[in-house]
Amino acid sequence: FEKELMNNLTNLVLVVGDVTSTMACAIVAKKLWLKVVHVEAGIRSGDLTM
Repeated sequence: FEKELMNNLTNLVLVVGDVTSTMACAIVAKKLWLKVVHVEAGIRSGDLTM
């Protein structure tokens, strides 16, 4: 992933979810001083007070 980012100009990296690969991509992006945008599905319990 790091090679791909270095070979392609970009301003930010969009990561989705909460798995290890999401964290790994975010770490690589920050190492290269890129902005990271994280998208998550949100609360799935149905309890909006959480």
